[in-house]
Amino acid sequence: MLDSNIGDLTGYVGYRTYSQSWNNGSYWQQIGYPGDLSGGQRPAFFSPGAITSVELQFTSGYVLGHFMDTSGGHSGGPYGGWWGEEPWPRLIGTDSTSPQRPGNDTKGDNEAGGGLALSALISYDRQRYP
Repeated sequence: MLDSNIGDLTGYVGYRTYSQSWNNGSYWQQIGYPGDLSGGQRPAFFSPGAITSVELQFTSGYVLGHFMDTSGGHSGGPYGGWWGEEPWPRLIGTDSTSPQRPGNDTKGDNEAGGGLALSALISYDRQRYP
């Protein structure tokens, strides 16, 4: 089993580059292994959630601000959604950080990474490691 790509057995998650036109739409799902629930031993699923702000970082990465429930252990967990009749979800970001002081603005929101940089990385990996 370890000599095979897991995606060949289970299928692959797709991806899309986040569009600011999706801001405030409750489309997204998030999965992580939070330490405050079962000590990080079991996954937690959050849905539906909205991305509320987008900030460009460097030349092609986005900081996706949101108020979905996350905590330590969610970091790196995927944010994704479903399009039409497609049989698989599409990734739009990965969990990154929570604020020191939660608040109801962009200084106090939770954040995920996404954008063209994430899409390019996934595309590169798929081509290089089929």
